[in-house]
Amino acid sequence: MATVRQRALSDCRELLDRASDSLELTPGEALHLAEDAQVRLSSLPPSVGLPMRLEAAARAAHAAVLLGRFEEALRIASAGLAIAPEASDAEADPALRDAAAELSVVQARAFARLGHFDASLQTLRAVPEGIGDAVARKVDAGLASCFRRVGQLEEAAAIFERLLAPGVLEGRERVSALINGASTLWQIGRAQDAWAHLESSRALLDAGTAPALWGWQRAMEAWVQLALGEQGRAIAIARAALQHPVADEYAASSLRRALARSLAREEVVSGDAAPGEEAIRILEAVFEDALEGAFGDAPLVAEELAEVCEQRRDLAGALRWERRARELEQERHSRALAQRDDVERLRRELLEAEVEAEQLRHHSDQLRTLNDDLAALGRTRARLLRTLAHDLRTPLTSLLCGIEIHRRVPEERTLSLIEQAANQMCSIVDGTLAADADAMAGQSEAHEVDVARMTRTTARALAGLGRGRGVTLRVSGPDTLPWLTDPTDLDRVLQNLLARALRGCHEGEIVVALRRTMDPSELHIDITGAFVLTPAELERPDETDLAAVSGVGLALAEQLVDRLEGDLHTTSLPDGRSSLRVVLY
Repeated sequence: MATVRQRALSDCRELLDRASDSLELTPGEALHLAEDAQVRLSSLPPSVGLPMRLEAAARAAHAAVLLGRFEEALRIASAGLAIAPEASDAEADPALRDAAAELSVVQARAFARLGHFDASLQTLRAVPEGIGDAVARKVDAGLASCFRRVGQLEEAAAIFERLLAPGVLEGRERVSALINGASTLWQIGRAQDAWAHLESSRALLDAGTAPALWGWQRAMEAWVQLALGEQGRAIAIARAALQHPVADEYAASSLRRALARSLAREEVVSGDAAPGEEAIRILEAVFEDALEGAFGDAPLVAEELAEVCEQRRDLAGALRWERRARELEQERHSRALAQRDDVERLRRELLEAEVEAEQLRHHSDQLRTLNDDLAALGRTRARLLRTLAHDLRTPLTSLLCGIEIHRRVPEERTLSLIEQAANQMCSIVDGTLAADADAMAGQSEAHEVDVARMTRTTARALAGLGRGRGVTLRVSGPDTLPWLTDPTDLDRVLQNLLARALRGCHEGEIVVALRRTMDPSELHIDITGAFVLTPAELERPDETDLAAVSGVGLALAEQLVDRLEGDLHTTSLPDGRSSLRVVLY
């Protein structure tokens, strides 16, 4: 299984490398490779290859941007970011952190292409610090592009100048920065510097390589030549470029607009109306395409149409297109507000879903805990019933034997043995019922208890269990000994431990010593006598069913002492005696 998984990840890695590194791929080919990788990754467990899943989403969204499918790019990026880990988790894995950051860069690019520059800037600024250098450069490039589109041109130019320093960028990234840097310089009136950037990028590109970047580079060449007053060269560059398929539809639109503006300038210079008429036709076609597509540039094209109409002294046309540009800008603003509301609504729904999921997880944990408690309760009750049957056998046999002896030779001593056996059985039954009730209740309630008085009262009640064998029970210690504990549980502990000691002792004295230590504050109850403890009772490993080997008394006492947050110690002394010690804290 591991080998199959590793092979699948290796194949996906190869697909993503081809989608990102090759200058020859069209955006459609890159999108196909990224989607193929996404399909293969979807067959693996969700936790496997998470950085690669985010990278595949970034590649697919980037290709969708280049194809002009900006809404689709946003959906792909949002879906990818939805599976990205929280920032605190991503910090532990640089690959996850960088993959999530790169996906945010592509999401910001899609926002910018749709004209939502505030959302784009907000997305880029939310990228956490500490990302890798390569991703940090992409974030910088995205910020520069946003600054350029919102008119902060000097800030954009400064970022591109830093990115274009020797040794910072290579390959596709350097070409892209050269083109975007040229666009920024052109916008701030530094057309000669922009042309130098474009000449540097031209050596790396032709119509057969990096088709998406090639279209943008040729469009910028046309715009810069127009800014330099060389509208003839701009027309030639744009017409030649449009003879080839331009993979990036947004770049193709920019080329056609540059051609139209150059033709309009040619009309002004030459006085020939034909170039101006062609410019109007081209811009109207671009405008219709912009309305049908998702470029978000329809208002800009309408403004350009108004300018060209004004140059041709078509004032009615200029007014019509200016009005249309304002209407489109208002529509775009309304859509942006609606989308922002949708985003906020989706965020609220996501938060609500996360709260509900957390509640479900909590309820699921509670159900598992209840199931475990029920299973433990069932095991406890079954163990107590087995123990009850086992422990009743001995006193019942003694009782039957005593009755048989009394029938033959009636005497007081025989009646005492019968009474002792009956009392022992009652004690066992009471202890078993108490244990079952304790398992059902599972709660202790603390009160101040005079432990000395309780111990002496319990000892007097149980002394009869050893009287027939000459075993005596003595309590030593202070006359009063207050302690904060559950009186019911402590009384049951005393009953079961004293009963266990008396049943195992055949002669002599059992001493119950009470004492309290001050530092630390502890209560010690030591039961010492000539009773015998089994090896299982002395060792008491965790996996031992104590009740099965020692009877319900010691098993129940240990459970009750645990519930009182104390310890039960069993010891075999060198002189042949044994000790049961309860320590309460």
